[in-house]
Amino acid sequence: MDEQGTIRTQFSYLDPYFHGFLGVQLADPLYVGIRQTAELSSFDEDFDRLYPGVDTKLRLIKENSHIPEIAIGVQSGFGHKRTAGEYIVASKLYQNFDFTAGIGWGRFAGAAHFGNPLKAISDHFDKNRNLDGEDPNEPDDWFTGQHVGFFGGLEYFTPIKGLSLKADWGGDDYEAEKAAFDFQPAAPWSVGLNYKPWEFMDISLASQGTDKIIARLSLQGSIKNWRDRSKHYKADGETPVMLHDNTAEAALQYSPHHSAPTQIGKTAMLMAKNSPENIHKIKITPTSFGLRGPSVNLIRRDLENTQNNISTTEIWHKAEFEHDFKGVQKLRPVQGSKLAFKNFSFRLDNQISISEEDTSLLRRTSLIASMKAPDAIKYFTGGLGLRLNLSDNLGKLRRIRPRSSFPIKSDVYDFADRFFALDHAYTAFTHTIMPNTHASLIAGYIDENFSGAGGELLYRPYNKRYAIGADSWLVQKREPFTFANLGTRDGNLFTAHLNGWYDIPKADTVFAIKAGRYLAEDFGFTTSLTKHFKNGAKLEGYLSISNQEDFDLFGGTTHADHGLRLTLPLGGFKYTQNTETLLTAAPFGRDIAQTVTNPIPLYKASEPFSLSHIAKYWDALND
Repeated sequence: MDEQGTIRTQFSYLDPYFHGFLGVQLADPLYVGIRQTAELSSFDEDFDRLYPGVDTKLRLIKENSHIPEIAIGVQSGFGHKRTAGEYIVASKLYQNFDFTAGIGWGRFAGAAHFGNPLKAISDHFDKNRNLDGEDPNEPDDWFTGQHVGFFGGLEYFTPIKGLSLKADWGGDDYEAEKAAFDFQPAAPWSVGLNYKPWEFMDISLASQGTDKIIARLSLQGSIKNWRDRSKHYKADGETPVMLHDNTAEAALQYSPHHSAPTQIGKTAMLMAKNSPENIHKIKITPTSFGLRGPSVNLIRRDLENTQNNISTTEIWHKAEFEHDFKGVQKLRPVQGSKLAFKNFSFRLDNQISISEEDTSLLRRTSLIASMKAPDAIKYFTGGLGLRLNLSDNLGKLRRIRPRSSFPIKSDVYDFADRFFALDHAYTAFTHTIMPNTHASLIAGYIDENFSGAGGELLYRPYNKRYAIGADSWLVQKREPFTFANLGTRDGNLFTAHLNGWYDIPKADTVFAIKAGRYLAEDFGFTTSLTKHFKNGAKLEGYLSISNQEDFDLFGGTTHADHGLRLTLPLGGFKYTQNTETLLTAAPFGRDIAQTVTNPIPLYKASEPFSLSHIAKYWDALND
């Protein structure tokens, strides 16, 4: 396993396939990758066929001095059957040698070394398994088949820095390829070398048997090394401060681009600097786009001594968190429309897909300039976003895929064709009804694809790791052939979901699940894992399963939608405080398992209120 937060891109070739991978270490024991395999007769010709897939690997036991590391993996768990297989593998490092051995199903079991041991559990695992065909590989196929195969390997790390030698034995006999085009596979063994000239690059070259060559290039990097933007945050010197008894109190409107302790610390220091001598306590009541969190009480003397001998840990032990209201909350105080100009942001939106069956790499790049204006219209928040479509190659989808009579998002190429468009424009009422309970109502142009209205309800105790909620939307499909996509099509679309979140302890990773009705009148669920980094980066992997199907050019179907999202803030640079880049690796043009993109998700808006967020970033209090 890589270090958590590592992104890895690989390209490899072994006759008759060229492979491209994009994978991430989502959590310490979990790897997820999106892969495109292309059948390649010659580098002078186009790809003959494409075989996409989603790969996952889960560590079951971590290696120590006596016990090997054990992992279970699924290759093309959702994807084409031609490349699908499952495995259980053990590895152990001893001095300069790394040993690997495992048992595999599907693609890894062509040599039929042994009968499937899982058939003792159920006849389901003993069924005949088709290793090719147009129907996708699905969970019902996992670990099935009458036989299994064994594989193993050895890596020796030489005294030459970055150079290692490898030897492998596999159980794949290329059964599908021999049936499809009379392919002649090489021997099941390989020997080769791997060279790592820099930490971000691996180059491998090997011989498969005596007549085929394996080549691989791997590029990797850790999101943890991305520049932090918190040092550029400046407290607002015009924030109104109320003085009573020995306390100075202020309402702090959180910026979404910095951690809560960064903003609390710099605001509290500014308040302490400008307060009379009789003030001993600094009280900050945080708000986030109309929502209200627990007040944070800090001792003034401790704040003033942070540069001397008082640590943030000591301040933490003396800090008090309190809700100073009970029952139903009155409407929040209006803080002034001047805050509108403090939430202007740019996003470079990059979308790619390497997991399509009917076409090679798809891409789209857009620049979105947006603004959220808390209290711009008294108790309401306004949102406005403009999209410039800079570059794409989605026109090929128009040529090769049948057009839906009522597309949900399969007409993405029509939206990408327009250079300028209104991305969103809405009015929202958000409110903390009572402590830990938040609500929102939103109406307007919700996102690039839909206009309408909806709302969300969230219950999130600030000192707990779980949250539950629900959302519902009634929208119309926007028309991409009208000015700035302002027109809408006849017919209403309805979507509603129950939602749940759990913040996994010590992992800085949030597991989320939502279940309900999607926009195509299909039902299903979406699960996701989101890793947050202290430098503001965010990495997410998601999987949606629907009871309806999407069709591809070859007549195959799929019930799944899946993807990876990486958000990198550019605020580590002086003049890019409110700028970020988003990379999404996911299939284009899905109609199943689609919902509205909520412009003010309550879980995200309430994140700075949570005790886990404040504790995680508390060291930034005196940055």
